[in-house]
Amino acid sequence: MGDVSGTKKKPFTEAEEIIVPAMCIVSEEFLEQSAKAKIENILLSNSTVERRSRLLSEDLLHQVVEKLRTSHWYGLQFDESTDISNSVQVMDLLECHDIPLERCSSVTTDGAAAMVSVRNGSAAMIKEHAPDCASSHCDLYRQILASKKLSHDNVNRPFDEVMEQSVKIINSIKSKAKHSGMFQQLCEDIEECDRTLLYYCEVRWLSRGTALRRLFDLQKCVYEFLYEIDCPKAVHFHNDLWISKLGFLADMFEKLNVLNVSLQGKDMYVFSTSDKIEVFEMKLSLWKRRVEGNDLSAFSQLPIALTEGSDENFEHQRRQLILEHLGGLKRKL
Repeated sequence: MGDVSGTKKKPFTEAEEIIVPAMCIVSEEFLEQSAKAKIENILLSNSTVERRSRLLSEDLLHQVVEKLRTSHWYGLQFDESTDISNSVQVMDLLECHDIPLERCSSVTTDGAAAMVSVRNGSAAMIKEHAPDCASSHCDLYRQILASKKLSHDNVNRPFDEVMEQSVKIINSIKSKAKHSGMFQQLCEDIEECDRTLLYYCEVRWLSRGTALRRLFDLQKCVYEFLYEIDCPKAVHFHNDLWISKLGFLADMFEKLNVLNVSLQGKDMYVFSTSDKIEVFEMKLSLWKRRVEGNDLSAFSQLPIALTEGSDENFEHQRRQLILEHLGGLKRKL
């Protein structure tokens, strides 16, 4: 019972308060009366289950430490550099049990960028003791970090500005219950399929694509609503270049979301993820060549974003922004 409670991350009290009474009811219906008495004698109090779980944990730790001590080489694979209490569990484990870091032959990390920092990341700390140690970072998180940077020019940040302004527009409508209700009613009157905007949450990988796509789909309703409440942000929806940037970001992050989802799931190994990322890089090169030839068919929202009065200078400026972003994203991946 302790093993099951620990594996399922359930409170230790559930065994005594839920499991035993349920087993007694089942035994009364399908088994003899003596079976119920035997079940009631099972010791499953909170303290008993906690003690058994602790013994299992200590035995598991002892086995791991013994294997590390007797091995000539070992590899490390861990997710975060610290746990919820800000304690460095992996490094503390190696130091407390006198396990030499010099034997570490490889380390695989996941999580924050600090894990692989050149100077003070976990991988760098290990390489101080084992210079020949091979290190690698999670493919999935690596490409998320690469796509997080919208503009690859530190001076001009056209796509970052569009993202920031889009988030402000969404928040200005959704942050107030009155505005949110009025906007929903407006969408119903215009007979839109979607009637609400989606919040953008930075820590959720798929949030950026879904929030931008919904804003782009409801741009007509958003403009009318902002105009009615006399919001200065409505001017963005009269700017062809701004709408084109929004459409491109919505398309681009939708493609990235498809890639992110395909990299996750059961039986997904490093070879599969590497192949998928390599294919996506080839797609970036293909899209870049098409844009250079003035073919924007790969981005379905860009033709919609144009108005009849667009000139050649506008087309050139928009094409250059897209090429710079595609080239910078490919280099980062």
